[in-house]
Amino acid sequence: MLPWLTSGLFLWKDGGIAKKRKGYITVRVWQRKLKGRNAYYLRWTDKNGSRHAEACQARTRADANIFAKKKERDLNDGAYIDLKPITFDEFRQEHIGLLESTVSMKTLADHERVLRQFAEACSPAWLTDVAPGMVEKFLSGRRRRRKQDGKPELSDDTVNKDLRVLKSAFNYSIRRGYLRTNPCRDIKPKRIPKKDIRILNDDEVASPLNACPNGRWQGFLLVQIQSGLRLGEVQYLEWSDIDWQHHVVKMRNKAEHALKDKEPREAPLYPETERLLLTLHQKAREGSRYAFETERGRPWVNNLHRNLRRIVRNAGIAKCTFHDLRRTAITHWVREGWDIATVKEAAGHSSITTTERYYMKASQKAIRNAWKNALSVESEGENGTYSEHGVNSANTASPAADANSFTSRS
Repeated sequence: MLPWLTSGLFLWKDGGIAKKRKGYITVRVWQRKLKGRNAYYLRWTDKNGSRHAEACQARTRADANIFAKKKERDLNDGAYIDLKPITFDEFRQEHIGLLESTVSMKTLADHERVLRQFAEACSPAWLTDVAPGMVEKFLSGRRRRRKQDGKPELSDDTVNKDLRVLKSAFNYSIRRGYLRTNPCRDIKPKRIPKKDIRILNDDEVASPLNACPNGRWQGFLLVQIQSGLRLGEVQYLEWSDIDWQHHVVKMRNKAEHALKDKEPREAPLYPETERLLLTLHQKAREGSRYAFETERGRPWVNNLHRNLRRIVRNAGIAKCTFHDLRRTAITHWVREGWDIATVKEAAGHSSITTTERYYMKASQKAIRNAWKNALSVESEGENGTYSEHGVNSANTASPAADANSFTSRS
């Protein structure tokens, strides 16, 4: 064999021999068995003689060769920038520390939990060791989890949420120069049928209010049912947030609790809710800060979901959550004739698409009512009792009438 063919000075390319430029970097694929599967790594030596290895997010040898060719082009064209080496544990600590001042406490807790569980399940030493197969194995293990040690099974919604958290965390790592591509990029969440919005009717609204053990619980539920506040907003509601003169509740960001969309807003304060809150304010201890607080003056946060389940059970209605109470309020605003932009602002929705779901729900009820009217007209016409309106007005309820009966209930 001619010596120049093995000297590293030439490269076979495009059916001919092309001379390599001096210092040309060649990337090779290295394959190894890792936890019962093939893992692929890219190896090369840079112009300074330093050796590098990087996990390749490929499932087959052919895909790994494609990654190698692209990496080789980037290295030799100057588009490639060396990654900053960091262990997975160091990335976890840095990531959580940087998120503390930018996201809500709930989001921060989700990132901390998912990254910790991922580290325990997959044990990646370096951040660059994380590959799509590792993420898929983690998600598969989460889906297979069964009831053990008193823990409930994980729903598909929870597993999809874990995937969203990992995608978000690895996107941060790309911006910080630790990864080039997101290992979760091509992993699709499991498709889940959309659940129907749970809306309480007038009877269902009255039952839990009557089943409340005291006036404080009635006020806590009524603020959600009529003013549409989120649970955290009710928990951290201060007396200074209530504008008695203009009959509104003002939501604002606080040191202890940030709003979900970070945008201050106002929600309506209906007369019934205002009267009950005014009574609670008059009975509150002097200097109290929160509308619903413990004896120590702290926000009311413990055992709320358990107590709500007890109230709902005593009321004899179908299962509902705090967020269902908020959905009920938003739906009644729509049925009262509020325009979609006003509903969006009062509800604090960041996207108009979320608000449109409530308009679709109201439209479905209007369709059902129209169909009932049509059936009644046909039936009465056959019996010779056809009327101008087609149905007995005593049995017909418009959305506005529903809302009026809802807001006037004591």
